[in-house]
Amino acid sequence: ERVCDVLESDPNLEMGFDLVAFGQGGLLARGYVQTCNHPQVHTLITYNTPHGGCASKELRNELISLESKGGGFGPHGGDVGPATSVYSSLVQHSYAAAGYYRDPARLSEYLSESSFLPGALYTLIHTKL
Repeated sequence: ERVCDVLESDPNLEMGFDLVAFGQGGLLARGYVQTCNHPQVHTLITYNTPHGGCASKELRNELISLESKGGGFGPHGGDVGPATSVYSSLVQHSYAAAGYYRDPARLSEYLSESSFLPGALYTLIHTKL
């Protein structure tokens, strides 16, 4: 929502603009286009963006490590929170990368609990996976 508000308030963009984004920035850009897109993006180019999610063991281990160490997920910013999964609400809303971590062995949990990509990619996920 904040991105939509900031871009809409910029008079230099009132006629629209082209957007090039890299990595996670491509997810933010795609979210903008799919959510509000005003001012309008004429052309969106993303590079090395995990549109289908990321199933890397490294990302999973990082998410689990952050939770087990507290990682800022707890109620006081360092306490170990009640998360029991990388798809817990606590982890999903505390760490941006958790929103696009997709564990192929837990696809139903990803679809129901992940905070970002399933909504952004609803059509793709339900027709291709």
